[in-house]
Amino acid sequence: MPMKSINQHIPGTISRKLVLLRRLNRTLIECLPIEYIAHVQAVGYEYGTLKLVAESPVWASKVRYQTNDIIHLLNSKTDMPVSRIEVSVHPKSVPIPSKAGKKPHLSKNSAQLCKTLANALHDPELKQALNKLSKRAPG
Repeated sequence: MPMKSINQHIPGTISRKLVLLRRLNRTLIECLPIEYIAHVQAVGYEYGTLKLVAESPVWASKVRYQTNDIIHLLNSKTDMPVSRIEVSVHPKSVPIPSKAGKKPHLSKNSAQLCKTLANALHDPELKQALNKLSKRAPG
């Protein structure tokens, strides 16, 4: 049995929107300064409003600052009239969860070195601190 193309399983309205977005992004690349291209993309178009996402507030601000120039360039290069641009921020990467609550620990070898050094010292406060530190070794 021949394999069906994935396009045969995508409803027509979604397929048309994907084609439109691809076309908008190609045109947008031609209209944006080169340093913006990796940080901004088109995600929608409706009733003359082009919806863009930027990966950070900095890139969103840069696009907003140049909105009029971008609209003018887009209208000169495409048959879809753009009268307004909306920019929202959507980071490309997910923030790394913090390791709050995890106690740092030493390797067994480092703990042994701390104990040895503590035993050789005459300063009681430093000796106490090194002994306390040596107890952070696992097991």
